[in-house]
Amino acid sequence: NTAVNSIVKINNIYFDINSNRLRPDSKIELNDFVQVLNEYPEIRIEIRAHTDCQGDAEYNLQLSERRAEAVVNYLVQKGISDFRLSFKGFGDTSPVNECAKGVSCSDEKHQENRRVEFKILPIK
Repeated sequence: NTAVNSIVKINNIYFDINSNRLRPDSKIELNDFVQVLNEYPEIRIEIRAHTDCQGDAEYNLQLSERRAEAVVNYLVQKGISDFRLSFKGFGDTSPVNECAKGVSCSDEKHQENRRVEFKILPIK
């Protein structure tokens, strides 16, 4: 789904716990995303980052902001114009599974929530 205002998960863009450093496998996936953005230079996107529920909510919000910014910085390094990119962190407010505060989950399940999505913005 690539309609304006749709939200699309970028596959395999994950982070280690308490980290905003892009993993090498994440860079491979982002390089594919750069190719798509180069093919459609009119598209503007908002990078949206999320954390798992482990830790303080305020810390998670700040961490998700840093994660989203790390993705934007990587895309800019790869030649995508920064005016096409914005970012927002959501902390632990939008889990994709049952792993909410107080629920015991494996690290693999928590990993699913440490993710990046993009939102297609209206063309100016």
